[in-house]
Amino acid sequence: PLRLYEKLYYDVVAAETPPAGGVCLGKEWYRFPSSFFLPDVPGEDGLRSMPLLWLNSSFDGQLPRPFDPWPHGTSRLPPHMNDRNLREASRYSPEGDCSFLVDLQLSSQQEPPPDPGIWSVAWCEVFLDTEASPFPWRSFWLPFGISDKRNSFGKYCIWRRAASGGETTSR
Repeated sequence: PLRLYEKLYYDVVAAETPPAGGVCLGKEWYRFPSSFFLPDVPGEDGLRSMPLLWLNSSFDGQLPRPFDPWPHGTSRLPPHMNDRNLREASRYSPEGDCSFLVDLQLSSQQEPPPDPGIWSVAWCEVFLDTEASPFPWRSFWLPFGISDKRNSFGKYCIWRRAASGGETTSR
């Protein structure tokens, strides 16, 4: 997934008009590497990091939240925390706040893919489906198509909000 976040970063930096929304994660929240992979975009008080937002998904635990501002950001207990790893509704954002959406598509997944009327694929990479790939073939890559024949793959994609009027901006 790191190559996809690199493409996202350089695409947003090169854009004449930066996106108004954030990068949204649903069931793939735990694979997000770091907010350092998000570009800076113009904000009310100068440059700010592009927002990372959570979408409601099949995950039912507590999601991470940003630290509070300096100087007490890491020393105070933030609001809306619990010690039972229970879902916290205040973490979720509406899909309308998203300019980009990160999703993994596997043949066995229960959740539907993003709505193609709203989203278009910007970038995808193949991703090993560990549940559908047998051991030991999923553990090591072998050349000459051996790994490709014995393993199953999905697509790890970043989707871009489709332009108004039904036009898409996929690449």
